[in-house]
Amino acid sequence: SIIMESTVKKVSGVNVPLFEASMPYNSLLKGLTRQLVVNLNADLDMSEYAADFIEAVNFKGTFNGNNKTISGLTTPLFANLYGSVNNLTLNSNINYTGVTKNMPGHNQVVGMLAHIAYIKERSDAEINNVTTCGSISVKMGEFGKYFGLGGVVGACNGVPMNNCTNNAEIKVESITLGGTIADGQTCSDVRLMTGGVVGLIQSGAKLKNCDNYGHVTIASGCSITTAQS
Repeated sequence: SIIMESTVKKVSGVNVPLFEASMPYNSLLKGLTRQLVVNLNADLDMSEYAADFIEAVNFKGTFNGNNKTISGLTTPLFANLYGSVNNLTLNSNINYTGVTKNMPGHNQVVGMLAHIAYIKERSDAEINNVTTCGSISVKMGEFGKYFGLGGVVGACNGVPMNNCTNNAEIKVESITLGGTIADGQTCSDVRLMTGGVVGLIQSGAKLKNCDNYGHVTIASGCSITTAQS
């Protein structure tokens, strides 16, 4: 396992948070596989650096939040999550605009922890004791066959989720469906899946002792309309 500590350093003249690990660099690179264990040892405020933050892609390790909080992000922590996350609180305000069918697949689903969590890379992957606070607001333009929006993860593909809680407000502000969406689908084939903890559940994912206390709304006066082609 590695203990990660953040320090602020100048990179190309810009102050950015860097993570230092108590293990050799080559071992850290290898840690991008499922053997990586990340331990968050203090609360982390990312407000100053949110604009430059890039979501972690293809994370296959284990992220132990140790009951600490990451706050100030404006995007999900992970893009596609293949590993496990334990005992973490996220306090973010995510505002997605212009979501379209031409965006990469994982961007068709949005959650504060991850766009999507997959079971396929690790059969023992789990999400345990994750709490989300703050808000997620989405304005969608013409999009594809489905869109999933959840407080913790946008879509959960087979990953067990235990004792997760969403306190974040979730709001869909506008939707425009294209006349012909994708792969020959029409407007009637499009599904908007919005939930407090998870938007879209796939491949037998099971939620146990998960609760939603956040307000989930499609904004007043928000209608589903067909874009002119």
